[in-house]
Amino acid sequence: MALDLGLGRACPVRRKPTGAASNAINFFTFRPGKEDPESLECRRTWLMCYYLASNAAMGLRRPYLVRWSVFIEESLKLLETSAEAAPTDKQFCILLRINKLGEDVSTRFSVDDPAMAATLQDFGTQLALRGFEVELERLKRSIPESLMQPVIILGIEYLNIYMHESCLQNANTDTFKSCLTTATIDTMLNPKAMGKAQIDALLACVAAITTSFDTFLGMDIARVRCLPVFNFVRIAYSLVILIKVNLAMSAAETPLTTIIADNLRAETYLDSLLAKLSEASSEGRCRPAGKFLSVLSTLKGWFTNKGAQQRKNGRPERHSGNEAGPGLRPFSSPTPTVGTTTAESGVRSGPTTRQTAVGGGDGRLWR
Repeated sequence: MALDLGLGRACPVRRKPTGAASNAINFFTFRPGKEDPESLECRRTWLMCYYLASNAAMGLRRPYLVRWSVFIEESLKLLETSAEAAPTDKQFCILLRINKLGEDVSTRFSVDDPAMAATLQDFGTQLALRGFEVELERLKRSIPESLMQPVIILGIEYLNIYMHESCLQNANTDTFKSCLTTATIDTMLNPKAMGKAQIDALLACVAAITTSFDTFLGMDIARVRCLPVFNFVRIAYSLVILIKVNLAMSAAETPLTTIIADNLRAETYLDSLLAKLSEASSEGRCRPAGKFLSVLSTLKGWFTNKGAQQRKNGRPERHSGNEAGPGLRPFSSPTPTVGTTTAESGVRSGPTTRQTAVGGGDGRLWR
């Protein structure tokens, strides 16, 4: 509709009407700014169209319907310097800069095409990711402290997650469609086969997720209720990644997993987010928060069941209690029974020797 109205491009050069045509009354002259797409109001409207379209493209991994152009760059600079700009335009311009960098990430890593997904095994991808990290850090430092609001922090950290998680995904993987299937825990990472680039990307991704959660949990309820819906989408998206990392690290036993697993706190963040959304959606005062409360509740149930399944499947790999492993000894009851012997007395009281123990399916508990 914005394109049909003539927004998104500069006015073509027209000859100035003369004679009777100059006195003709145009219907559109009764709607200020409608006739001139270069007016500040029309430029702001088109920038908002780009902002909404880019948020949808980043969140759903879809092609950008509205792409960055020379006209958008000119409109952004005009909005940043114009004396007629609204007080909130400066923050709006920062969010646009963040999404512009997100578009560059999507184009370079082919995020919208799983068949051409970038991986960190490619040296070119590593260089591109490092360049994006530098650009994001430069953008972050250019933001004045007075404008560093929670919404901007959420946008910066989401972009940080977006660029690193895109490189950690395997090819032919649809993140949203496979995030809740039991067979795709290792589609994002394999702790046993990670190089330095993958480890650095994983740590940066986890740090950005925890910063996003801390920022969101630190917001007051009134501000949470005013957040646009895509912010709740980003929180749920970050939580899915954190759960996948937590489960992948729990399934593998490597020195890396022992370091990272203690700092994930997936269950703690999940419970805190549920409490925050429950408070925000109380009395029906925030419908989006109520909807995503149901989503996070489903994630918690899946996460709990998957964790229990992993612990159950992991028992055969560990010592099940049938045989004592190295440095392990069975815990014996100090009270001898008929036909038993204790480790302390060594007195045989029957034709057979048996040790009693507590716990376990076979009556033993190994310590």
